[in-house]
Amino acid sequence: MELYVIRHGITNTNVLKQINGVNEEDINQRGVRQANKAALFFEKIDYDLVIASPLKRTVTTANIINIKEKEMIFDDRLKERDSASMMYRDVSVVDIDSWYDMNLDIVGIDSESFKSVVARVYNFLNDLKNKYPEKALIIVTHGDVCKAIRGITRGSFEGIAKFEQDNCEIMKYKI
Repeated sequence: MELYVIRHGITNTNVLKQINGVNEEDINQRGVRQANKAALFFEKIDYDLVIASPLKRTVTTANIINIKEKEMIFDDRLKERDSASMMYRDVSVVDIDSWYDMNLDIVGIDSESFKSVVARVYNFLNDLKNKYPEKALIIVTHGDVCKAIRGITRGSFEGIAKFEQDNCEIMKYKI
């Protein structure tokens, strides 16, 4: 199975360097341009299916990059981390060691832990292996889910806090 993992187009929250989360913010005009550029890449790829987070910014990105108009599925396990009361706060307030600590069940007062994100993404990837073993899939998702996919596919989360997948950057994984 081949996975083409793409983070959604840029949003105003991303531009402001704020913590995003489970909200319905859409991509901005720059994000639309990024998605259109990514669509040119997918025009040349033989993919079978697009699976995306159901949040607005990923739905918009998925609709733009799905240039071949393949089937699209939305999966809650691809949603961004629920940052709860941390949403829209400046990213500089985050203690990166805690934010990506795999031993914590909750981060800060009420934010979903990275451990929880990894668990749901692990479950998602196992389902994909069983349902689509020989397929090429596009996964449209969010920053922390991209980190989880990277850690799971590499078998290590060492240094994961420093890994950044840019908006509309495409990473390819073989599973």
